[in-house]
Amino acid sequence: MNNLIRARFPEATEHETDFRASIECIPWLRDAGDSALDSLGRHAHYLNLSAREWLFRQGSHARVLYLVIKGSVRLVRTTRDGYLATIRCASPGDVLDELSLFSDACQYTYSAEALGKSTFLVLPVETCRSILGTQPGCMTEFVGTISSEFSESIEAIATLTRTDAMSRLAAFLLHKLSPIHPSAPTPEYLDMPKCWLAAQLAMKPETLSRLLGRLRVARIIGVRGRHLTILDEKGLEDLVLDTD
Repeated sequence: MNNLIRARFPEATEHETDFRASIECIPWLRDAGDSALDSLGRHAHYLNLSAREWLFRQGSHARVLYLVIKGSVRLVRTTRDGYLATIRCASPGDVLDELSLFSDACQYTYSAEALGKSTFLVLPVETCRSILGTQPGCMTEFVGTISSEFSESIEAIATLTRTDAMSRLAAFLLHKLSPIHPSAPTPEYLDMPKCWLAAQLAMKPETLSRLLGRLRVARIIGVRGRHLTILDEKGLEDLVLDTD
């Protein structure tokens, strides 16, 4: 199997003039300087995938990093017994598997599958590693980014330790969708199919649908297609506390 599974589409050359704008999405490259970014740009390119195509597979050699420009991507970890565990879904602005930059085996730690037509900025690992090794400010930002992702992983693990399915769902919604301004909640787009969200929360899809229905009837959340809105944050908090 090829380490890099490419789509049949041509490269997305219409994005090439937006390279610097794309790099602004990556905190640890943002202040790398013109010379370093020019060098990176000469070796970078854009790639399109269609729905359900694999970008890379767990364990394959990590020669490049991918920045999601358009679309969404399911990140999947294969366990020792062969089970495919959905970790999360990545959205535009996310860099996939940054830890592979410093992996001893130089391998991807999970697999990535496009959920729909998606565009990526492809960055060579060696050039990125060189920038981090020569620019302390960039390395500091990189460590901060990894620290934030680690905190997200701890939160996800904490959610899965809850034995009650409703508690897991309520904790997930509070963490992901809590409005910044409670007086004017904004609908949030659910960037993955419900079947994969159910897998991420360790429940069956029909269980997830039933629980979302209960929350909607109770006017704790609003559901419109794949857009969810928290209407009663206190109600969700009570569900988490009641089942702790």
